[in-house]
Amino acid sequence: MSTAANKDAQDQALASALFDRVATDLSLICDREFVVESVTSVRRDSKLPAPKKIHISFKFELRAGAEALNGSLIIPLPDSIALASYLMMMPDDAVKSNRNLTTLDRTMKDAMVEIGNLIGGAMDAVMREQSSGTVSARSQGCQGIRAGQNPAFPYTPGAPLVCSTAKARLHNLPAFEMVLQLPPVPMPEAA
Repeated sequence: MSTAANKDAQDQALASALFDRVATDLSLICDREFVVESVTSVRRDSKLPAPKKIHISFKFELRAGAEALNGSLIIPLPDSIALASYLMMMPDDAVKSNRNLTTLDRTMKDAMVEIGNLIGGAMDAVMREQSSGTVSARSQGCQGIRAGQNPAFPYTPGAPLVCSTAKARLHNLPAFEMVLQLPPVPMPEAA
């Protein structure tokens, strides 16, 4: 297998593991099915902006030794609100109504931050497992981003960035797309 094909396969496998763990952890916390499928990954030399509508960018930092790497998982606003609402144990009818919110109160913002912490924890578990403990992750908060806007995380333009997308579905709500952006992560060579 060529080096480029090997990197592509590694990027795809890592993105799939990250999406799966995030979905599993959020499913357990929200007590609702969260399914992820159709994961694709591509290396780019720029950030991928939020598509079509307002999204929430759940930012994170990866630590590989002394190096800090930054990235983001973006989820459409209605689906981020649904996750936060389920975290607060709201019934399905309230969650469906909340998905139309455009302004978030303090309670919803706090729940959104907690969703970010859960995403950071899921990413940490995968990174530690995949890197034999040499790479860790943690949440760096969240922010709203408009359609066409890039998520705000530290990034040097032109540097490689692995951009992965996945189709997702939470409970009985409409399917949506999640976008994961992270720099190539240094992983130890397999023995």
